[in-house]
Amino acid sequence: MPPDFRPVGQEERDDYFAALRRMPLASSDYSFVTLWAWREECGYEWATDPAAPGLFWIRETHPAPLLYAPAGDWNRDWARLLRRLWPEGAVFDHVPAPLALLWKRQLGARVVVENRRNLWEYVHRRSDLVDLPGNRFRTKKSRVRKFVGSYDWTYEEISPETVEEILLMQEEWCRWRNCDGTPGLREENRAITHVLTSWADLPGLMGGALKVGGKLAAYTIAEALSEDTVEIHFEKGFTRYAGVYQAINALFLERTAASFTWVNREEDLGDPGMREAKMSYHPASFIRKCRVSYRSE
Repeated sequence: MPPDFRPVGQEERDDYFAALRRMPLASSDYSFVTLWAWREECGYEWATDPAAPGLFWIRETHPAPLLYAPAGDWNRDWARLLRRLWPEGAVFDHVPAPLALLWKRQLGARVVVENRRNLWEYVHRRSDLVDLPGNRFRTKKSRVRKFVGSYDWTYEEISPETVEEILLMQEEWCRWRNCDGTPGLREENRAITHVLTSWADLPGLMGGALKVGGKLAAYTIAEALSEDTVEIHFEKGFTRYAGVYQAINALFLERTAASFTWVNREEDLGDPGMREAKMSYHPASFIRKCRVSYRSE
């Protein structure tokens, strides 16, 4: 029978990080910061099973139940494990494609794999987003130069001491964008607030902020997803400053995230405008995800 789920919490954070380190593919869906940020909006829960140590089963409960793939080591007897935990079958979403293929090899016709393009995560070379080389990045580079040459700007890293200032900017940004009247932005604002108010309790968290004339103009919140990959969780700026988004992206990756090789900029959720914006940065690859329908017999 399925394991007992409980709300995602800080008390099991270190055990969860240990499971993530054994996961062959670092996906933003499974980062602790993602689960913590969106825990109320998505009703995130997780479960462990003494018979299969090192795995965390994850599910959403809002707006409807949605089961994820497990986080942890994929080297398992999946036929036996899934049959024991899900004897009546189950549907798993947000399944990284390599795990879906592994299940297909082990379970054959008992699993049906469906591509989920809206959930693919965009992966970029950090050097591309910093240097913006060649003709394909010409417009981006021009906008960075516009910002750098037009304003009296400074860059600083976000720290526990500067979080309150970022919160105040987020409040101002939300008044400007009418977050209260826009469901998606309202939910995102709560997620951002969860992260900022828990900054000291979230290992791997990092961020950068741009100021113009001493006033905050943009910020980025990111996380070390693995040793070589940084994930961009949130990025906000006031577009009255031309090129501000291109500038905060490039400067954060150049100055704060210089040790990483790859940048994960998460998924587009099927939004046409977001997809166009993400594709305009010419991803090097994607983390492909699937929905997997499993039947026990």
